[in-house]
Amino acid sequence: MYKSLRTNLPKPTMELKDFPLPEDAPSFMTWETVYKYIQGYVKHLEKHIKFLHNVILVSREQNAWKVKYQNVITGERFEEEFDFVFIGTGHFNKPNYPDIPEEELFTGTIIHSHDYKERDRYKDRRVLIVGAGPSGLDIAINVVNVAKTLVHSHHFRAPLKTVFPENYIRKPDIKEFSATGVVFEDGSYEDIDDVIYCTGYQYYYPFLDKSCGVEWNQECVKPLHKCIVNINQPTMLFLGCISRACLFLALDAQVRQDMLRR
Repeated sequence: MYKSLRTNLPKPTMELKDFPLPEDAPSFMTWETVYKYIQGYVKHLEKHIKFLHNVILVSREQNAWKVKYQNVITGERFEEEFDFVFIGTGHFNKPNYPDIPEEELFTGTIIHSHDYKERDRYKDRRVLIVGAGPSGLDIAINVVNVAKTLVHSHHFRAPLKTVFPENYIRKPDIKEFSATGVVFEDGSYEDIDDVIYCTGYQYYYPFLDKSCGVEWNQECVKPLHKCIVNINQPTMLFLGCISRACLFLALDAQVRQDMLRR
């Protein structure tokens, strides 16, 4: 999470049931407040969590779930069987990079919003931000006050309500890169030093074997009942396969719904 991050949802939509947020927390909280809140919630669950272990493979064999995992420190591998498997890795981990012609020619820097930490490195630079979702707008607002020029490429038809300073330049989608800049779909060109892709994330479950009975690609997981239950193997459930929701409350509701089913 980046240094200046604040929630874009008010406090009540970030509160888990039966675990209240601090009363003195502001309506739109800093990342530090949210992080400490999550840490506090995890404390009473730690005894049930196996930290520093990476899941390698989940497969369905003889009416049971076999899970292979590895200790990331020692490299030691293990295998266990389970009756139910919850896949809770969500889809905000693997960045989605657009495929733009001639990107390999560009001599400046390119990162994804996943790796954005602070704005100081962009002081007096010509910065291109691609995308106008929540992270694209948030980072644009953050960077525009230090950048020499902030070029914002997106295809939203409705005008943005944010009032930007004069060094902000709105552009359509990118047509292609050059060594020192970008050509846009309208034929215009801008010199660019740095690019920040704010282009979302991919669904990514490389540890799921074909025997699990689900298919996934960067855009979806299927077949799932109500975006949760593996239709082919109902004892496998997915949490967080949603993109537009108050995520804290949605995840909490998904877990409680699944517990009621059990």
